Amino acid sequence: MIGARGIRTIVAILSLVVPLCGVDKTAVAEAWTVQGLYSVTVDGWVRSAVPDGFNYRCLRCTEQIEIEIKYIPEDAPWKSNSAFIATFDTEQRQRQFADMLMEGAVPAGFKVEVLQVGLSNIGGLQVLMFAAKVSQGSVVTVDTRFAAVHRNRLMMGSVHSYDGSLTPQNRAAIDAFLDGLKFEQ
Repeated sequence: MIGARGIRTIVAILSLVVPLCGVDKTAVAEAWTVQGLYSVTVDGWVRSAVPDGFNYRCLRCTEQIEIEIKYIPEDAPWKSNSAFIATFDTEQRQRQFADMLMEGAVPAGFKVEVLQVGLSNIGGLQVLMFAAKVSQGSVVTVDTRFAAVHRNRLMMGSVHSYDGSLTPQNRAAIDAFLDGLKFEQ
């Protein structure tokens, strides 16, 4: 199982500095609730709607850092999160799931490399977590993703950044967001 230290290690592995220009970095604490699913309370982030979920963008970060949480609208094929986690009980199965998700998530022409997989706990929910590097030419982005079955739906979360952008300040902002995230039981 990957603990908080493991999550921080995954995030630290994936670093490249890409400046974020023109953003007002003065932000106040926000508390958001997605009724019946989760809540998050954190300073320095803004939220915008995306299909099937929300994107949270860090305003205090010196580089572009985003966290996205989505729920697949249909009922999940697993009856519970414990059944979902049990399906991926080996590193090989976790890696196969991560490869499948990433291949379906990126456009043709991009190279995907899954770097690390494992189990963790985020916001009181056990999740399958993995880190992947996505590249096309000299542009390299990194995703740390997590998945679980929550309220009979597949929940997918991801931390998006550019390779090298995970400075200590930006890692602290990501940690603060994840610490403020609570899934309803």
